[in-house]
Amino acid sequence: MAVGRCGASPRTCRMVGEVPSPELKRSLPRTAAPASTFEEAGRQVIIDALKAASGKISGSGGAAERLGLKRSTLQNKMRKLNIDKADYTDQVN
Repeated sequence: MAVGRCGASPRTCRMVGEVPSPELKRSLPRTAAPASTFEEAGRQVIIDALKAASGKISGSGGAAERLGLKRSTLQNKMRKLNIDKADYTDQVN
C-alpha cells in the first residue's frame, strides 16, 4: 500500500519519497551534449565506467560494480554495443 501526503490543495498531493518535478529538473546537471539515442547514452555510460575503472570489468572498483551490473551482463552489453575494454585499459610502455 502506498502512503501519500497532501497539502492544502490536491495539486500538492504526492507519494512519500516522490521528488517534485522542479526539484528533479534542477538535480540533473548537463555535462555533455545530449545523446541522440538511448543506445548511445547507454554506450557512453559504459565507456565512462570503463575509463574510471582503467578498463577493469569485474572485481572491486570494476566497471560492473560501478554500474551495479553483473559482470556477464556488462560483457553482453559491451559485445552488443561493440565496446572493447582494451581501448580503456591503462597501458604502461
